[in-house]
Parts: sequence; C-alpha cells; structure tokens
Amino acid sequence: MLGYGDKEKQLIESGFDNVRSVLLGDDVEQARRVLFCLDRYLDPYHKKRLKYEKELYELLENIAITSEEDELIDDCLQLLGDYASIPLTILEQNIEKVKKNMRSQARYVINMQTESFI
Repeated sequence: MLGYGDKEKQLIESGFDNVRSVLLGDDVEQARRVLFCLDRYLDPYHKKRLKYEKELYELLENIAITSEEDELIDDCLQLLGDYASIPLTILEQNIEKVKKNMRSQARYVINMQTESFI
C-alpha cells in the first residue's frame, strides 16, 4: 500500500530542488510517495501553501508527458486535475507525447482545467 511519512513531508518542505530531484529520479515508489504526500500540501483544505507551486505544476505536466510509468503519470494527472491553479499549457501543447494509453486521461484533465478558467 502506498503511503508517506515524515521523510516525504520534510522533503517537500525542504524546497523545489529536492522534490524535483526525487520526482525525476529512478525510485518510482519514492516518487509516488512524494506525489501522494503533495496532495496534503496542494489541497486548500489543509492550508499548507508551497512557495513553488507554479514550478511544481509545470514539473508535474512534464512528468506526465515524459514518463513511461502509468502510475506516475496517473498520480501527476490527478494532482493537476484536482489542484492546478495555472493553465496546463505544457501538457496541452505536448499531448501527443503523452504515453498513448494515458492520453485520454490527460485530455480529460486539460478539458476539466480549461473549464475552470472560463
């Protein structure tokens, strides 16, 4: 079962460079734990704003485009769909680069996000 603990919270609170390093690293399970923990920081209910949210959303878009790991793509798209406060331009402009079996989900997130900006 996927979970997170103090290690992931400390990593997120330590700054964008450390989060990027883990999310782009080779340990997919660690990256997924960090993504799971990010839900706590991005959900407005918890009132835990990150100073690097814009950069984080752009990173999540890029991971969704370049990753070959379905679970990682799914986790990124879920966070983007639920919380992104920026237009998903990177994802939209590169939709054809998203892994084929994940494209419909990516399109759904883009459309859902676009509607929220109207």
